[in-house]
Amino acid sequence: MTKAHASVDDVLDALGAVRAMLEADGYALTVDDLVDETAHITVRATEAACADCLAPRAVVAEILLNDLSPVAGVSRVELTYPAGSAAH
Repeated sequence: MTKAHASVDDVLDALGAVRAMLEADGYALTVDDLVDETAHITVRATEAACADCLAPRAVVAEILLNDLSPVAGVSRVELTYPAGSAAH
C-alpha cells in the first residue's frame, strides 16, 4: 500500500499555526504548487505588515518544513519571501 500524496489543502491545514502567526504580523502565506515532493510557498506583505516582525527566511523555511513533516508526499519547501525585506 502506498501513501497518498498531499494536496494544497493538506499543506494549508498543516501550516495553520504559522499562517496565523504571519497574518498577525501583516503577512499572507500561500501554497502556490506541489511538485516532486516540494511545496512552493510564498509569503507576501500586506499593507498592515510589520517589517520588523518578520523572522529570517531560513528560520521560517525550517518552521514550515517541520510543520509539514507529517504530511505525506512533502519533503522540501521552496520559500519565496517579500522582496526587499530585511529578513529576505
